[in-house]
Amino acid sequence: MSGIITLTTDWGIGDPYAALFKAHVWRLCPQAVFADISHNVHVADKLHAAYLLNSACWAFPSGTVHVADVRCMSDDQQQMFLNEKKRFPFMDYIGVRCADQYFLMENNGILSLLASESKAVVEVVHLTADPDFNSYNTFNALNHYVYAASRLAAGGSLSELGEPYPAEKLERVVLTENETTENSVKGHVQHIDARGNLITDIRGEVLKRVADGRLKMRVSVGGCFERLNNVLLKKRYLYVPSGSFFAVVNTGGFVELGQKDSSLAAVLYGPDDLLSGIGDDVTLSFE
Repeated sequence: MSGIITLTTDWGIGDPYAALFKAHVWRLCPQAVFADISHNVHVADKLHAAYLLNSACWAFPSGTVHVADVRCMSDDQQQMFLNEKKRFPFMDYIGVRCADQYFLMENNGILSLLASESKAVVEVVHLTADPDFNSYNTFNALNHYVYAASRLAAGGSLSELGEPYPAEKLERVVLTENETTENSVKGHVQHIDARGNLITDIRGEVLKRVADGRLKMRVSVGGCFERLNNVLLKKRYLYVPSGSFFAVVNTGGFVELGQKDSSLAAVLYGPDDLLSGIGDDVTLSFE
């Protein structure tokens, strides 16, 4: 085990939740080392959570423990839970070994966005609540993840944390393919970074196939072409002239849109509402 625990959550950075979680883990495992992937996951957005986690988790040493705490019930699932007043598989807390990494999360489909043929799920267990945290009525991550993360970081095994969890009960999220024509590709904004760049769910190989050597495009975000009529497709951010709108394929393999030395999100949404564009439609069109 690496002794490293990462956190990917929607807890925010202005509240004490991350510090409280770490404090309880350190009581049980003083040698644990934390890495915060993000605490600014868009609330209840499993696609956003999966993008952030997937972008970083595979770079960590073998045996790293990744805690992903984002409550992501769909409207239908929420209504089902309220109507029937019982637990469903999508509310289960699970511990997972996927490739050489460990994940602690709800069974909300995020796992299906991380696993692949080259990163196969090896083992899944059902995590039970820790009675030591029953007094915390609004912070279920303590009940289910503190002990599990501590034990794994200290060299424990998944098998000691719960009973095997059937593969058929695992929730799945099926992503739609990027819609393409001879001269365009469509997708969505899945993340807006601290610099105001828009990371889309358009795969780099899809854009390159449609571009077919063309380096200038029109970009529509949220259905509006007005401001982005001369966007440059560049290999690296370094090669973009200051002030120019650009598209690059980022380290995660997705198309990233921005304005060099400025904030594209501020241009599109205003300086006070930079995250409002997550989920917006994006169309890249070539003449």
